[in-house]
Amino acid sequence: MESKYLLIFIVLVVGMSFVGAGTLPPGEDFQVDSIFLKNMIKQSESVSNNLRVTSLGESGNSFNLRVEGIEELVNLSERNFELASGESKDVKVGFYGNGFEPGVYVGRVVVESDLDKAIPVILEIQSENVLFATNLDVAARYKEVFPGGDISVSTKLFNLNDTLLHDVEMSYMVKSFGGEVIVSEVETTVVGTEVSVSKNIILPTDIELGDYAFIVVSRFGDSVSTSSYLFSVVEDEEENTFVMGNLAYLSIVVAAFLFGIIILIFYLIYERNQMFKELKSQNRAEMKMCMNAIELRKGASLAKASGVVAKRAIKKRFARVKVMAVGELKRRHRKQKRSLKKMIRHKEKNLMKKKMKSWKDQGFKFGNEISKMKFSEKGREKQLDKWKDQGFKI
Repeated sequence: MESKYLLIFIVLVVGMSFVGAGTLPPGEDFQVDSIFLKNMIKQSESVSNNLRVTSLGESGNSFNLRVEGIEELVNLSERNFELASGESKDVKVGFYGNGFEPGVYVGRVVVESDLDKAIPVILEIQSENVLFATNLDVAARYKEVFPGGDISVSTKLFNLNDTLLHDVEMSYMVKSFGGEVIVSEVETTVVGTEVSVSKNIILPTDIELGDYAFIVVSRFGDSVSTSSYLFSVVEDEEENTFVMGNLAYLSIVVAAFLFGIIILIFYLIYERNQMFKELKSQNRAEMKMCMNAIELRKGASLAKASGVVAKRAIKKRFARVKVMAVGELKRRHRKQKRSLKKMIRHKEKNLMKKKMKSWKDQGFKFGNEISKMKFSEKGREKQLDKWKDQGFKI
């Protein structure tokens, strides 16, 4: 019986696992080793990165790569190729200043197959001669922002030329990787040897979800210094909290359901074991009472008998009675156990309780050898006295 309940529990757990697994997104058919590309160069410089593409499809993949937004500044060593399942290819992504105006340029490298992946790209181009170095300090909590939220950054400017005071133009910008300028502000900062400037930018409430670049450009004459960082606009905190709250509630409900099933299984096993334990105790008491009754009658018969031969005959006769009584009682107890198992299988709880009481109260007879004996707690001593006075008809 325990194995049956254990099987039910395993089936439930496995079933819930499949329900959870059914909500997972399908597996990707290819993989790219970079999720973001960023480089800083001067107008006359160039630099390159490797982009590894790995096929995960069962029958391989055909790939097409393209650059969006900064086509003049980025070159790909390969744009079209095929890979067998498990095969990888390194694509060289070259970044070139090409005499372009200093600033921060953003775009994407798009990898097309059965599914498309867009990799954000930031290219910072600085002037050949940098007089003021720019460095951004951004708290981790501003790596993800919700629509209408704010971004607070600390910008440090270092004078690399002298120790005099200078007016430096600071441009702040939030730009999408599709090339759209979301926010743009310009202000002037006085810089000696160095200065730290705090800036707070509030995002529009209707900004689309996705990746964006926060850009800072400092200008002093022909000197242009840049700094930037990637952040994501995610769902509104309240909506996200609502979704997370619902998920948490669903998790609690599922956990409570499983816990209830476990408790029910253990309760049923415990209840069944208690029934068998009670029956075993009842059978043991019945056997003991019957043996005591036979011993009482044997003692009474031996007290009346005279002579060794008569007493030996009485002992043999009562020995046979004992063997017969034990056999009859064991057969009866086995029958009761089978009956109890059947009722448990059919979950006839009330009938089980009535039957147990009936077995306890009905007494026991074997043939016409011993009169009816009751084994309930009530009246037990009275019954024993009655046996002492009346004996058994054997």
